[in-house]
Amino acid sequence: MRVRHRVPMVFSLSMLDVFCCALGCVTLLWLVNQRDAKLSAKANSGLNETVTALRNQLRDALTERDDLSKQVQKLRGDYASAVQRADQTAKDLAAMTRNADDSADRLSKAGEQIAMLTRESADALAKLRNLSAELKSDEAKLALADRRLSELQSKLSEAEAGAKSMRETVSSDAARIRALETDLDAARRSMAGVDSEKKDLLDKLARARLAVDNRFEGIALTGRRVLFLVDMSGSMELVDANTPAPLKWAGVRETLLKVFRSLPDLEKYQIVLFSDRLLFPLGNEGKWLDPDPKSAERVQLAMSAVRPKGNTDMYAALEAAFRYRDQGLDTIYLLSDGLPNIGEGLTADAASRMPETQRSEVLGRVVRTTLRTNWNAPRPGAGRVRINAVGFFYESPEVGAFLWALARENEGSFVGMSKP
Repeated sequence: MRVRHRVPMVFSLSMLDVFCCALGCVTLLWLVNQRDAKLSAKANSGLNETVTALRNQLRDALTERDDLSKQVQKLRGDYASAVQRADQTAKDLAAMTRNADDSADRLSKAGEQIAMLTRESADALAKLRNLSAELKSDEAKLALADRRLSELQSKLSEAEAGAKSMRETVSSDAARIRALETDLDAARRSMAGVDSEKKDLLDKLARARLAVDNRFEGIALTGRRVLFLVDMSGSMELVDANTPAPLKWAGVRETLLKVFRSLPDLEKYQIVLFSDRLLFPLGNEGKWLDPDPKSAERVQLAMSAVRPKGNTDMYAALEAAFRYRDQGLDTIYLLSDGLPNIGEGLTADAASRMPETQRSEVLGRVVRTTLRTNWNAPRPGAGRVRINAVGFFYESPEVGAFLWALARENEGSFVGMSKP
């Protein structure tokens, strides 16, 4: 049997079915993928918007974080400053507490000193009253002596007239004349005794009047070689820091002239004005001036040309005054209204850290110590320089206490002038 070979067919129905199925599957897959792509695109579009919103929120959050960081840093700085201020406030409070305690102590001491000064003033007034009573008694004795002298002069006149008459009329009665002459001599001797008694009473009265007159508000006006030390700081035209006193400087000038004119034994003088500088208004620095009838007028003119200003450097003023000690200085009249607030004893840095009361207390203590140990220390064969202080109206009792102590420690007197 002959074998027949069939020609193979490229396409068949089965193959066509396969191809159709495959095409359907591809189409299905394409449709599915297209749908997924659309869904993905849509989802991606929403995600982009979300990402953009999140990015904006993130940017706002970062900005807010930076602002908060700056606020935190500022708050930390404010907190540190507040801590420092609290520490400084605590230190200031402690310092003010110490200053308050010191002020209370000083006020107590000032009160004791004022009480002592009051007692001394009362004693001085009592002595003055006693002196006035003695003066009245001496004046009465003088009047009695004048009356006795007048009576004796009358008797002497009568005796002389009788003697003359007897010599003319009874020239032979020599014995009677001698008797009358004896009476006349006795009367003359008695009158001489009365004259001597009268002279003694006049001298005593003059001394009593001089003792009464030569005082200024309780200060004995003495001194031969005298230096007037006058404060010309700005406070000499003020009652306090906020109250002007237009008559204060005029009162200082009048007081200076009154004391100057009342010194009975003045031989040499000099005037030194001081504030934060020294001024010799009449010139001749370092030398004495001689008083003459025109001196008071020159002093008045020179003082009228000065206007107070500046701080109070009492150390430099007293140092300049005591340069005259080797030239015979025996008395200083210090006219001031306050405590020193600049000068030797404190550096500028130390002074700037102190309250004014403490600074003045330290400077005043330096002045008094230097007077005691150096400027006015006792010298062999020479007396100490007397310092009389006149304090012009002031608010603080510490000013009066300081000037009183300054005068008291240097054999002088202190008087406080009341407000105008």
